[in-house]
Amino acid sequence: MSELTGLTIRSLDLAQGQIVVLGKGAKERIVPVHRHAIEALREYLRDSRPKLTRPESSEAVFLSTRGHALSPEAVRRIINHNLATAGSAAHVSPHALRHTFATHLVEAGQTSAPCRSCSVTLRCPLRRYTLT
Repeated sequence: MSELTGLTIRSLDLAQGQIVVLGKGAKERIVPVHRHAIEALREYLRDSRPKLTRPESSEAVFLSTRGHALSPEAVRRIINHNLATAGSAAHVSPHALRHTFATHLVEAGQTSAPCRSCSVTLRCPLRRYTLT
C-alpha cells in the first residue's frame, strides 16, 4: 500500500505508460501500467483530483476529500467498502491483492523475468506462481 499511497504527480509517466515507485530501502522501480489504468488515471487527474486539491495539498496522486494524501488505512477502507457494495463479506489484505495481480499476470502469459524489476511493488515475484 505504501507504494500506492506514496505515488506523486512527478512519478507518473503516462505518455510512456509507466510509473516510478519508491520501494523498500528507497529503491526506485519502474512499473509498466496497463492502458486502461492510464486512461483511468488521466480521467481522475483531469476530472476528480482538481476538485480535491487544496492550497496545502501535497503532490500525492491520490487525495482524500480534505486534499491530503490518502493513507494506507484509507485505501484499505475504500477497498473493503467497495467489496461490501459488490456483495462480498470478505476483507482483502494487501497480500491477497498482490497475489491476485500476480496470478492474473501469469494467466495472461506473463513470465517472471520481465516483472523482477517490480517485485518490490508486487512483493511476490511471479516465479512463485510459475512452474519453471
